[in-house]
Amino acid sequence: MKTIALMMCVLSLTGCAALQAKLEAIAAKSTPGSYLAPDISDTDADEVAMDVAQFLSAQLLAAKTTLELQSSENKLHLTLLDQLMVKGFGVIQSKQPTEQQSAVQLRYKVTPLYKGVLVRLRYGGQEASRFFDRANDGHLSLHTRYAVREATK
Repeated sequence: MKTIALMMCVLSLTGCAALQAKLEAIAAKSTPGSYLAPDISDTDADEVAMDVAQFLSAQLLAAKTTLELQSSENKLHLTLLDQLMVKGFGVIQSKQPTEQQSAVQLRYKVTPLYKGVLVRLRYGGQEASRFFDRANDGHLSLHTRYAVREATK
């Protein structure tokens, strides 16, 4: 009986170590980057990109700011790049996060939430988030504002 109990303890500890190793591997892969949920429509992505560019132009001096974004081929990213350049931002695209002192890293996460879309931004030591509810016509509503706070490290 003691042997079985000892074996169960050893097996449970082995399982914990394997689980911890898997969690550490996941954490290592999840470097801070941008993300667009696959079920966000092209129309919603366009509306969000235009709103994000407008918001950032009110937060940062566009003519004096270069933003660094990770390269992506999603619809929001391409529209956002265009809108940021129209607003006067310099934009650098990179494959991996860089630590350039002259550029402000911009990361976004856009996910569905309830019947709307949740947008989270991280830029220049700040985090901003906004929930876009659906209007009666199906488009995203602009009735809420961005909540801005200092980013945690």
